[in-house]
Amino acid sequence: MPHLEKSLFQLKSFHYALWTPIIISALIVSYIFWTSNLSYEKGFMGLNTAWDIFKVPLAIFSLIFPSVALVTANHRSIQSKKQIEVTENQNNFANYYKHLEEFKLLLEDHDLLTEVPNYRQLHLKIFHNVKSGNYEIPNSIRSKLVYEFLSVYDRLKELETLSHILIESDEAETVKKEKVLKGIVAAYDPIKALRRQFEISLNGQDSITKAGLVEYIDKIQMYNYISAISRSTTMFLEICKFSGEFKVPVIMVELSNLADNNDDIAGLPTNRPLNFNLAQISKDGETKRVTKSFTIGCNFESPDNK
Repeated sequence: MPHLEKSLFQLKSFHYALWTPIIISALIVSYIFWTSNLSYEKGFMGLNTAWDIFKVPLAIFSLIFPSVALVTANHRSIQSKKQIEVTENQNNFANYYKHLEEFKLLLEDHDLLTEVPNYRQLHLKIFHNVKSGNYEIPNSIRSKLVYEFLSVYDRLKELETLSHILIESDEAETVKKEKVLKGIVAAYDPIKALRRQFEISLNGQDSITKAGLVEYIDKIQMYNYISAISRSTTMFLEICKFSGEFKVPVIMVELSNLADNNDDIAGLPTNRPLNFNLAQISKDGETKRVTKSFTIGCNFESPDNK
């Protein structure tokens, strides 16, 4: 029988605490009787003599009370601790399902539930420790998101640079379009990786492989990728904001607005430089970088003053 299910009188430690002082004191008393010539004496002198003779076994016998008290207190402490753990587990269990239900409502409110068929799995992957009562997003998840979104940002910036080069290039239009398409697909790849990791439904951009780019080159709209990047970022942003302690990185806010800032892009433009209207972001993705501007003042002397 487990220790916690036993009553106090069923504990071995209780019987050790009770009987050990009794047995030891009884043995000492027996030793005194067998090795001493004792005689009965009336009055207080007899009591004083008895106390002097038996004070050692009596002192050992008196250890019963603190020993049993310690065992009793320890048993109650263990039972109280276990009761607290049971209560906490019950609360965590109830709070987990409440948190999960609110998470589902969040997805429904933002029309995201259709993209997340297994929202329970996504919930556990985002909130690793939710079943133990921790409703914060782990730093490892946050760092992973920031890293992937920074990769998207860097590749979009590379695509902007590429667009300037292609304007001056003498390559065939098909070749230019293929390079632009590969650039936007590369920018979307980190988004695709996140969607797969968190088991989010694939969309049209996820299903096109690099090997099939040329086949679809005249049908693909760059804006579809931009919109997919923006929508996926917004989805992760809203999910992460579900944790009240989550500090929103600027890179996520910036990419969530990508579609609104680039709704004028048609097809795969090769005859004009691309500008995705992205702010300058710090290398850690947390803040915007401020570009200082300088005004050069010139003092001109009026001809009348000459």
